[in-house]
Amino acid sequence: MNSRSSHTISVQKSLYLICLLQVFSTISFAVMYSTLTLYMKQQLGFSSHQANLIAGVFFACNFALHVLSGAIGGNLLSFRLALFCSIIFQSIGGLLLAHGGLGYFYLGLSTMLLGSGTMITSINMIVGQHYEASDKRREKAFFLSYSAMNIGFLVGFLIAGWFQMHQAFQALFLSAAAINACCIVLIIIAGASFADLHSKLSLASKAEQGIRLVLGLAILCAMIPVVYLLLKHALVGSSLVLVLGVMMLIGMLVYTLSLPRALRSKMIRFVALILAAQAFWIIYQIAPMGLMLFAKREVDLHFLGISIAPAWISTINAATIIIGGPLLGLFFQQLRKKFPGAINESLQFVGGLFCCALALFLLKLGIVETQQGALIPFAWLLVYAILQGIAELLISPVSLSMVGSLVPQKAQSMMMGIALLNVGVAAILASYLSNFALGNQAHLSHVALRHQFGTTLLDLGVMVAMIAVLLALFYPWFHKHLKPVVSPS
Repeated sequence: MNSRSSHTISVQKSLYLICLLQVFSTISFAVMYSTLTLYMKQQLGFSSHQANLIAGVFFACNFALHVLSGAIGGNLLSFRLALFCSIIFQSIGGLLLAHGGLGYFYLGLSTMLLGSGTMITSINMIVGQHYEASDKRREKAFFLSYSAMNIGFLVGFLIAGWFQMHQAFQALFLSAAAINACCIVLIIIAGASFADLHSKLSLASKAEQGIRLVLGLAILCAMIPVVYLLLKHALVGSSLVLVLGVMMLIGMLVYTLSLPRALRSKMIRFVALILAAQAFWIIYQIAPMGLMLFAKREVDLHFLGISIAPAWISTINAATIIIGGPLLGLFFQQLRKKFPGAINESLQFVGGLFCCALALFLLKLGIVETQQGALIPFAWLLVYAILQGIAELLISPVSLSMVGSLVPQKAQSMMMGIALLNVGVAAILASYLSNFALGNQAHLSHVALRHQFGTTLLDLGVMVAMIAVLLALFYPWFHKHLKPVVSPS
């Protein structure tokens, strides 16, 4: 067997192990994603407005921490160690939440958040560093990784739904903490597959690595009280995340203008697509907040004779991605062979945004078509979730993959964090929209609540469709002037 074949097998083995780790490590965040709002309302007595705002800050800080992880990973801590620390934090957070009560809630939520917030960037960078920017296997690897993450989501949603139906929230959090033990064992056994390749830290001297290690761990631990205060004062926290988002946008624009012309053209496309993705992520983040609370009150949560827990609604999206991820990766791989250069990130974003808009329009139609006094049939929500899953497949993995294909190598770690921070900013905007769409639902009639929520869906659908049309109009310009070029490091 020649060295090239051995390298290919090694890369594939590492990818499979990373995907396996991603399955288990995602379960804790899936539990929080599908349970947090209901837990705050049903167990801690928060109002819908408070629950949505805190959930928005939680999801936003989760993605904002990806920026910190992008800055620390490969510079102060190895991606492997950053990943190991994230699993430890998730485990501690689950144990604190399992203790129950408001006293442990914010501390447990903060620790859990620090773990999930530093995990995804590390995994994505470990995946990306195995492939050159021009490697055609790169996009397929991210599709597989993304599908693995959604297997974790699917398992987490199923577990969360079962415990929700039994109102056993403490046992749910304890189970999530126990599952993280599998991740710790896997990292210990197969640590070589997660090692850094050509990162700044790996090239530093042993003494310098030690100094950076201490500094990196100190920064991570210092973030716990910071996140605690942001969650405890959610209104202030949401404002700070939005300010951070604006600062990151300005930073991206300044960096883009500083690049040589060829590299600048690629970064322009990156910035444009990141901004377009913002519309999708706002819709996506409404699901665990406003949509879940709306469905619990207004949707008939029975389908084919099965009672559906609120957390199980998200399994539709996850299942769509698990099945569609590898298939879509192969589809685009074959399409690019037949039409070289014709299919790029812009076209995939256009398709994703149109699917997202169609999902909103159809759910609005379902609300309108349901007779007064009857619950909205679950089938409308099923179609909505499937279309959103397709939209996510077309947008999210590409958003991660294009960091390697459009961004110069020296900025890739930070831009990976910014691409994920984009989702965090959307979470804050989604919490505001959720509260606006639901209003004071305790005092609204079914007719008034459906009208208000449906109108919001329609407005959002029109906005997303307009962004998709604009991207489609600019596609010929992107295709003509922004040809892929090899980026120097």
